[in-house]
Amino acid sequence: KEKDLADECVLDRSQSLRVCVGCAGFLSTFDTEERLVAHFTGKMHVGYDVVRKKLSELRSNRTQPTHARSHHPSNERFYRRDPA
Repeated sequence: KEKDLADECVLDRSQSLRVCVGCAGFLSTFDTEERLVAHFTGKMHVGYDVVRKKLSELRSNRTQPTHARSHHPSNERFYRRDPA
């Protein structure tokens, strides 16, 4: 039974496949233009693009000096003490 599962996981060598740089999905070199458009506008491919953009945004925010972030008005509510 284990051998059958392993055989199913092996890619068919007769197909010429390439890996999508954006989402790491397999694309056949024989795919039609319509199928490629469907892939590049699909949820998985677009989702990976959104995640990469957000990650880039978060990394750029992280490289800002800490004093610029710590004086942001939204941070005051965490450090402000109510007068007793």
